[in-house]
Amino acid sequence: MDPHQIELSREIIIGNDAYTEFPSVLDKLDLKGPALLLCDETTFDVAGRKVKKILEGDGYVVEKMICRDVTQEELERIKKSGLNFRFVLGVGGGKIIDTAKYIGTEDSVPYISVPTAPSHDGIASSRATINKEDRRYSYEADAPIAVVADLGVIKNAPSQLIAAGCGDLLSNITSVEDWKLGAMDNQEYYSDYAASLSVLAASVVINSSDMIKNREDRGIRNLVKALISAGIAMSIAGSSRPCSGADHQFSHALDFIAETPDNHGIQCAMGALLSAGLREMDYSDLKKTMEEIGIPTKINDTSFTVEEAMEAWEKAGDIRDRYTVLDVKEEDTESLFKRVGLI
Repeated sequence: MDPHQIELSREIIIGNDAYTEFPSVLDKLDLKGPALLLCDETTFDVAGRKVKKILEGDGYVVEKMICRDVTQEELERIKKSGLNFRFVLGVGGGKIIDTAKYIGTEDSVPYISVPTAPSHDGIASSRATINKEDRRYSYEADAPIAVVADLGVIKNAPSQLIAAGCGDLLSNITSVEDWKLGAMDNQEYYSDYAASLSVLAASVVINSSDMIKNREDRGIRNLVKALISAGIAMSIAGSSRPCSGADHQFSHALDFIAETPDNHGIQCAMGALLSAGLREMDYSDLKKTMEEIGIPTKINDTSFTVEEAMEAWEKAGDIRDRYTVLDVKEEDTESLFKRVGLI
């Protein structure tokens, strides 16, 4: 692999009342206003209003913009808004933070990741997923200059979003196996360190499942740190390889096939079950953790249908040019789904 720059966040603040640290964080980073605060209606109420008030109380001019989705059209709307800003705050979930990444990277301005739910591994990563022309594309982006995660906000996130973050991390187990396969069969670049960090993040979820389920500070803190670690693993690798394999391809396929897709992380965890089953791995810990945390292990407990899920699995290998277990092993789809217990 050609040399690549590993870009990591300079400041990471995790804890209760973390937003009160904003003035000192901005001072350390020498960030001057005005600022653009990206959010949706819900995340503005949950966190954005408080962040805006704290920054304005410290003398910053903060322009709020409501985001609808991470599409090329929406990104162009934001870029053409005419707003003047020197840095960006992404206050919300994966879509909002990916939008902040894209705008920050495109406009060459720093952005700060302010997650309101532990629902995805993009909190601190240098990758952004954008919907364009009915496809999902993963783009290389700048890493956030800072991450400010308030546990008081995050631990009150909807249960489905907490489960989704866990599912996204649990799928690292099979993503790394797919990466190893690409290294062996296709001479792809492989980083032992990035792979180990990715698997460690999944292990933290397995070992903290009770604390996460009960929303204990320690469990939610472990989850947030694991999500950040997964993002760092991707930055070290220079790609999403440590955290995205056949499991994620299944989820992306479902996004376009299903009439009502479920949450990304939940779909990734199910994809990990299928991927582990296809390669005949021991997936007992994976499935047990899913059950403990509340991630569905039956298709009937999701928003999509069995037929849609089976079609997504059959088409998952065509979602992107990435070498995975889908390229080397085959099994009747219905038989695999039954064997891992999804139907």
